[in-house]
Amino acid sequence: MKVSASKDLIVAELQLRLKKSKVKSVKIGCSSDLVAMVRPFFSCINYQEEMKVVHLDHYLQVVGIQSISVGGQTSCIVDKRIIFGGALMSAATSIVLVHNHPSGNLSPSAQDKSMTKEMVEAGKLLDIKVIDHLILTEESYFSFSDEDII
Repeated sequence: MKVSASKDLIVAELQLRLKKSKVKSVKIGCSSDLVAMVRPFFSCINYQEEMKVVHLDHYLQVVGIQSISVGGQTSCIVDKRIIFGGALMSAATSIVLVHNHPSGNLSPSAQDKSMTKEMVEAGKLLDIKVIDHLILTEESYFSFSDEDII
């Protein structure tokens, strides 16, 4: 197939921009460190389900927090391309998935478990390790890593 240049050929140019804030980087030692750091980024913890991803460097220092989606009271959309696209742009070597359960139920659903497994497998292809998946409620949290599910 031969492609020739033509004034009728229009191709979109993709420009990506990474906005860095002047926030001191935080080193993560355990799941409770992550929860304390990420909880303030959830605006409606008892009302709407939200999904965020924490990007970490090789030394487990936070390099970014990415908002993935805001959904309804029982679910939100999770797109692997958005999650790993952001991780690649921030040069993260590992990520932590974080979402809330407005119901207050800490138990991971079948969908939570399935999505986590898919993300771990997708991360392996890109050499980006999914080190935890946290479920937050107003009072507490559940860590897939602490429970040896991940």
